[in-house]
Amino acid sequence: MLEEVRLLTNLETTQQKLLQIVLAGQPELDEMLDSFELRQIKQRIALRCHLEPLNLEETRGYIQRRLQIAGVAPDIMIFSEPATNAIFRHSNGFPRLINTICENALLSGYARRATVIPAEVVGGSRPRSTAGSRRHSGREEEWHFQADKEQRKVSFCAP
Repeated sequence: MLEEVRLLTNLETTQQKLLQIVLAGQPELDEMLDSFELRQIKQRIALRCHLEPLNLEETRGYIQRRLQIAGVAPDIMIFSEPATNAIFRHSNGFPRLINTICENALLSGYARRATVIPAEVVGGSRPRSTAGSRRHSGREEEWHFQADKEQRKVSFCAP
């Protein structure tokens, strides 16, 4: 697939390139681009960026923002402080793992009819494969959370 992308970058006139391509991916894409076989496409990349994992405060803000987008009022606490700390500890600040852990914790919390997700729910909600590892190969899914402010229940659905 990346070889086809490289061939597309050959489209040009005498004055300019006809196509500009932006690649975005997980850390594994960066590792692939460093391989000898893909050296020609690597030579054509003008800019490479790497996002560092979130720290505890950024993780807390990330979770809160995701919940606010889903409709949770800022004054409603869904995850307890120890739960947020556990989410950070198990995810090592990687957003795709934070999403998975939160999704699982919300499911477990809903099954328990918890109004606030405690840390012990988070501990059993982390991904079973390689939680916190850059090598995590699971497919990230975007989940939309919806909150019922009256009953303090959270539900979510895949787009």
